[in-house]
Amino acid sequence: MPNLHGLAQNHPNTTSTRVYTLEEKVYIRELLDACFHDSLLPTGLCIEKAELGEDFARLDLDKDFADQQTEWLREHAVTIVFNEEAGNLSNKIKKQLVLVFENSWYDSGEVDLDTKRGRYQNEGKNLATYVASTSEIAEWLRQEHSVEIELNGKSYGVSFLPWMDLAEMKFYKTTGKPKIFWIRCVHVPLQLMAPLQIAVELIFGKVVKRHPFEEYEDEPELGTVRFDLEPMAELRVKSRLIVGIPRKGEYHVKVISAATPWCRKCRMNYHKETDNCCLAAEIGLFDTTVRDPLPTPPFLGFVPLGQDVPARGQNRFQNKRRRNEASGPNTATSISGNKKGNSSKGRLKGENKPDSKKSTTSTSQPSGEHKDVNPKADDAVKLCEKIPSSKSSENRDTKMYKGEGDESPVNKVNLDVEDTEDAAAF
Repeated sequence: MPNLHGLAQNHPNTTSTRVYTLEEKVYIRELLDACFHDSLLPTGLCIEKAELGEDFARLDLDKDFADQQTEWLREHAVTIVFNEEAGNLSNKIKKQLVLVFENSWYDSGEVDLDTKRGRYQNEGKNLATYVASTSEIAEWLRQEHSVEIELNGKSYGVSFLPWMDLAEMKFYKTTGKPKIFWIRCVHVPLQLMAPLQIAVELIFGKVVKRHPFEEYEDEPELGTVRFDLEPMAELRVKSRLIVGIPRKGEYHVKVISAATPWCRKCRMNYHKETDNCCLAAEIGLFDTTVRDPLPTPPFLGFVPLGQDVPARGQNRFQNKRRRNEASGPNTATSISGNKKGNSSKGRLKGENKPDSKKSTTSTSQPSGEHKDVNPKADDAVKLCEKIPSSKSSENRDTKMYKGEGDESPVNKVNLDVEDTEDAAAF
């Protein structure tokens, strides 16, 4: 038998963490099996710390032992939820309903008849905890998830959830839904899609559910993947998951969780809308208040072998804002030059520009002696003389601009122009 209480006997008030060997861990699981199935309470186990006060006695369990007990219960126990009308049943009937599922394993011969029945415990508020006789029965109930049971011609709904500890049970009683901790792995490359869930479970914790990342069956879109983890994973999740690729480098995957701050204004992570650093916050033209620097998000991308992680992300916004704050509020509008680097400040209209050729229209009668005059100009001028230029026409055009009449000014000007050969030449 492994000596699990030697450290406690030699140093009863020690705060050192006991490191269990593989043999001791197997023995602890045997003790837990005998405790929950045979009601044999273990004695002499090593504890972390004991304290005796005026009206209380306190002891802290060894961390390794507490983890072993939690792992055993998550394998052998399930939390049962009696939905709606099923919650009005008596505790005795609830227990019989649960044992119906266990009897099917005994009747089929998959469980030895000498194996003791599972342990049922009422948790109140339509909840119960059931410790199955074997881990296979508990896993089968979790896969069933939700069933309908017929009793006296009436249907009752029962749900089987993963085992909840005291904190998770309290959260469920308050909110009416199990506590889960979700994460999103953002912009996952194709090369990391296969080992992604293995890495998440190995580092962060057990994956309860993986949400589909295909928006359409005929057009799958890979990239952002969401996982629902066990609640204890909240203590182990980090903002960045680094996956090393042999002989290539490493890829940094950004991990967003339920604990990551989220801004509803700019729809970005790592800050809230109440923070002064939000880019979408409205600022006055003469507001000289110095804003808080934006929180730097974790780097997202591939780092080749032998190179350092570059500074990217929102750092460029921080540097730009610092330059604007240093120059003052009145210099927010920058003066831009042309591509050659010449500034356009102080340039007037037409200044430093070559004289452009301006086309002028002569009102005198063309004589045809000028070489640059188009031979058809004489005919165009004769056509223009046919258009009346009296005040009535000017008033008529003015009314058209004011919205009076059915025709637009452009159509009115061209109203007297006949489709002749001279007009075409014009």
